[in-house]
Amino acid sequence: MDNVYILHHLIEKVLLKEGGRVYALFGDLKAAFDTVDRECLWECMERRGLSEKLIVAAREIYRETVTSVRVGGIESEMFWTTKELGQGCPLSPSLFACYISDIEEMFRGVQAGGIVVGREKVWCLAFADDLVILAKDECGMNEMKKNLQRYFKRMKLEVNVEKTKMMVFRKKGRKGEEKVWRWEDRIIDTLKEFKYLGFKFTTTNTVKVPIRERRVKAMQIMGMVWSIGERIFGHDVRRRMKMFDSLVRSVLMYGVEIWGWKEYAEMEAVQEKYLRWMLGLRKETPGYIVREECKREKLRVYIGKRAVKYDERLKEKRNVGYCMNAGRKKKGSRERTSQG
Repeated sequence: MDNVYILHHLIEKVLLKEGGRVYALFGDLKAAFDTVDRECLWECMERRGLSEKLIVAAREIYRETVTSVRVGGIESEMFWTTKELGQGCPLSPSLFACYISDIEEMFRGVQAGGIVVGREKVWCLAFADDLVILAKDECGMNEMKKNLQRYFKRMKLEVNVEKTKMMVFRKKGRKGEEKVWRWEDRIIDTLKEFKYLGFKFTTTNTVKVPIRERRVKAMQIMGMVWSIGERIFGHDVRRRMKMFDSLVRSVLMYGVEIWGWKEYAEMEAVQEKYLRWMLGLRKETPGYIVREECKREKLRVYIGKRAVKYDERLKEKRNVGYCMNAGRKKKGSRERTSQG
């Protein structure tokens, strides 16, 4: 969630300025873990100052690896591999992050593109093999793309152009002529909406779209949860509410760290509808009555606590420190909004 939070607030801060825009390239690497050069990885780990014990342990894991290929139910003979990180291995995302850990240093060295926030400049956000590069204008983005292409060639990585997307964040208004973006000689799709790490971003950076999406998904799951609970637990309210909290509320709450400072009626309506179903009440029954009957607080209480807890945790993390001033300002305005 850290990268989603950072990206949202970077965009929000830039769009507050007159004519502010953010150009974001969401890069997707083709078979990222399968193309890692292990010898290059060990060198990267040494350069980053990782302990010799950790490097030796990682090398030992990948010292002798064999694999096979299955096509149409027919499996090939086992063969030795000198590249790739293990698919499904919990260590692989961390090793890959180390493999491309100097990407920001590369951007800092050339000083092209990036977004200035306070005293800091942000060029990219990376999470495992998900990468976003940022610029405030077309010229900066074009330079960043060229530098990134050279970097990937050096690291023996290949971009999946079909899954790589471009977004231009701006306030509502006249858009002007849309630019055609390319990766080398291939066209990159420019989108109005894109889901990054499970959170849907729009060109205006509104939270209404991801909230609506969360609500739709929660309602779909809620129908199944209610049916199972009715069949197994009957009138056991405690257990049926535990099912709601575990399976429905958890889906509803994704991204609450970003939008959780304000109450949204459509979110409250999900819980109230479940309570009416469970109690067999008409849809006209007021929400405060069904909540009182089941001794349930509004979702905004849980949402607010979770947002505050996340905000406190950010203060202890260096990697999002440059977003905290903007976050605190937004928090103050949101608190006033919800209280009003």
